Amino acid sequence: MRWKNKLEIKPKKLIFLDFNSKFETVSCFFACMDSNNAVALLDPELSLEARKYLEDIYKPEYVIRSNNTGNLELSIRAYRSDHSKLPVS
Repeated sequence: MRWKNKLEIKPKKLIFLDFNSKFETVSCFFACMDSNNAVALLDPELSLEARKYLEDIYKPEYVIRSNNTGNLELSIRAYRSDHSKLPVS
């Protein structure tokens, strides 16, 4: 999957990324950083309750999670928050 093409969005958005050491996840992380978006790395084992809590507070526009087969899936949230002041690094 070509993450860079999917993540070239303006203005800067917040992305929640389930992070593990698989190649696709690391590649996606670098594409997120290269696209100048703010990325929050989440533990894939984080409970649904904790995820909902974080989404309610930070309102990420994109959430990238591992599906049942271990592949990453991009879901777009309806939030339209201004994340332009979030640091990238």
